Amino acid sequence: SLEEDHYLDFKSSRIKPADIQKPAIAFSNADGGHFIVGVEDKKTGKIGLERWIGVDSLEKFDPYLAVLSEIYNLKYDWWYYTIKDRPYEYYLGIHITSNNKVLFTSKNECFCRNGAYF
Repeated sequence: SLEEDHYLDFKSSRIKPADIQKPAIAFSNADGGHFIVGVEDKKTGKIGLERWIGVDSLEKFDPYLAVLSEIYNLKYDWWYYTIKDRPYEYYLGIHITSNNKVLFTSKNECFCRNGAYF
């Protein structure tokens, strides 16, 4: 029942690890927020838990965490989710804290979260 907004974003588990730098930077340069890797966009036509399509191994999230560690001064925390009926399917939750410095991706791009958009 969660909806994307200024503080929450969903990312497909098919997203390239480097591409999570964009929402991380956008949240950091705004009011902070969190995103979950493993949740498909509403545009797919899926609803509810059908949108939650995780990965079968926690190690598959290592590259995502590695690209976050490349961002100088990024303040974040992360955790894993599972769903009761699917205990061997994993999702990555990432909380980004607002920063008093303007941050950039490793490609020197700058983003700021504005509502549910960058």
